[in-house]
This record gives sequence, structure tokens and C-alpha cells, in this order.
Amino acid sequence: MNEDISKVKQGQQPTGIPVPRKVEQVVPVPPAVPLPTKPTIPAPQFKVPSVKLGETQKAAPLAPSKNIPGITIPIPKVSFGVPSVPKTGVTEPAPQIYVPQGEQKGGNRNILFIGIGAVAIAAGFAYWFFILKLPTSEVVTESPTPTPTATPALTPIPTLTSIFYGVPKQSVSIKTTNPLTSFVSDIGKAVVDSGAFKTIEAVDSQTPPVSYGFADLVTKLALKIPGELVSNFGNDSAMFIYGQKESFDSNGNLLVGVATPNRIVIVAELKNPSGVSQAAIAWETTLSSDLKTLFGLGSANKNQPGFLDNSYRNTSIRYRNFPYANNTIDYAIVSAFNGKTYFVVADSREAIFAVIDKLVNF
Repeated sequence: MNEDISKVKQGQQPTGIPVPRKVEQVVPVPPAVPLPTKPTIPAPQFKVPSVKLGETQKAAPLAPSKNIPGITIPIPKVSFGVPSVPKTGVTEPAPQIYVPQGEQKGGNRNILFIGIGAVAIAAGFAYWFFILKLPTSEVVTESPTPTPTATPALTPIPTLTSIFYGVPKQSVSIKTTNPLTSFVSDIGKAVVDSGAFKTIEAVDSQTPPVSYGFADLVTKLALKIPGELVSNFGNDSAMFIYGQKESFDSNGNLLVGVATPNRIVIVAELKNPSGVSQAAIAWETTLSSDLKTLFGLGSANKNQPGFLDNSYRNTSIRYRNFPYANNTIDYAIVSAFNGKTYFVVADSREAIFAVIDKLVNF
């Protein structure tokens, strides 16, 4: 083997049987030409030069190799094609690169200022048109509907009508002749339960009859009451009949089961209680004679020359007996439970006590 190799190196044919070797001509494959990369597209302001690539030429065929005795080893000759530019007779101009000219800064700045001014004018016009020109719409604030609260019903102040509720009325006609005398006679004839009241309803003798109020009754009966007291009397005033229970004999002994004439009670509302006590005390000098006919007073008690003080249920009473407690003049200024003040005059101790009970304990 080594001998054959050395012969081959010396250009001799190796020993042995020569075997003809068919050498096929190999057509060389042109090498792969790298594809050109995609050119970078410059900005629009630059002019892109066009570049024309050369064409690839076909390589020449390989020269035949020499035959070496014994072994023929062809040595291929590779030729690489170099791209060449065909000569067309026209000289290709050198590529030119477009360089954009510098911008004019002053012009752009003016355009910017003009734009800002136009926007400001448009904004001012819009403000004038939509805000100043158009009338301002009134903002309506809807207040919540208040929840109605139940107002407690006011309780009316009780009057003598409600205080003496259920008390029957006694109609008494006022005559044109001797009205006071006939009035007292009719009161004595009225039927009243013992310890009970009746409200006097005074009417005239005309047809149809007309009822009199308290002030009219005082005027019709010509009662001698001081004017400063009469002017202080309010509308909540009335006159009552009381069924007397107590009765006394000539010695002052209390009688049981003996009928006693009805008693008259005056209850007048005071519009202003101040000064009434002093006016009543001043009236005491003529009080007995002024109301003698109305109350049917007899001779005064010889042992009692004037008025004395008494008290009942925290109410001060001034009284004078004629001659006993079942025939007297008692008067008091009563502060009633309804907040009103009444001037009360009665012709018995029992009668004024019964009225105080009504005014204080309704």
C-alpha cells in the first residue's frame, strides 16, 4: 500500500491490474449569491437613490484533468462568478442624497400665534353667546314636602255654661211695672231641688219674648251696683237660683225638714280683678240697702253692726247676717280652676259655699 502511494506521489502507475475508471465531468454549481438586504427607507424629506445590482455570470467549465497511470484523480477547478455591471455605453450618474432645507422658524412661530389668537376669539364668542347673551335659567330648588304634624286640638276654656253643665234653666219674665218686685216673686215660686241650681233665663213680656243677658238684666232690674264693678263684668256672667237646705228658727236653731225660700246667686266674670276688693269694701256701706229687695233681707242682726271675714276652701268671704246664716249678704272674689276670676254675691252662707264648690271643683 505504501509502495503504491509512493509511486503515485512520484507520478508512476501503481502495480496491479489497471482498472479503467470512468470519470464523469461534474458541472460546477454556481455559488449562492447572498440576497441583497432590504434597503432602509429614509424619511420623506430625503431622496432615495436607486442602485442597480450587477448580474451573476455563469462560471466557465472545468478543464479536463490529466490521466495518471493507474489512478486518475481529477482536481476540479472552481471559478466563482463576480457580478459585473454591463457596459451600456451610458455613464450612470452618481447617486445624490437630498438634504432638506432648514425650516424657517419665524414663519412657523407666526402661524402658531395666529392659531392661538383664533382659538381665543372663538372661545370669547362662545362665552358671550352661551353665557352672556342667553338669559340665565332660574334654578328651581324643590323643597321637601313637610310632614304635617298633628296639632293638638285646643281645649276651650270652660265657661259658666260648662261649669254648670246639666243645670236646668228657669225662665222668668221681666214685667214693665215693678220689674224687680215681680222678678223676686217669680224666683220664690220656682221649684228647685234642695242643694241644686237653676240658671235664670230672663225674658221680656213681648211677643215673641226676647232673652236678656246678664248686663241687660242688671239694667232692667235697676240693681244698685257700683259702676266701676259693672264696667268690669265680663260676658261670662249669670244669675242662678239655689235650693236652700238650711233653715233656722227665731232663736237661731237649725231646723230640719222645714222649707226655706229659694236663694239668688250672682256670678259675674271679672275682666280685671285688680282693685275689685277695695271697690267691694267701699260698697259695704250701702250694700245691704242696695240689694235688700233682691235678696228679701229683713232686719239686720243687732249684734252684728258690719261685715265680718270668713274663709272657705282658701277663698276669703265677707258676710253679714239678717239675722241668721240662712238670710245673709255674702260676697267673695273667687279664683276659678279655669283661670278666670269671678265676683260672687249670694244671700245665704250655704249658697255661696255651693257656688265656690262649683268654681273650684269642676
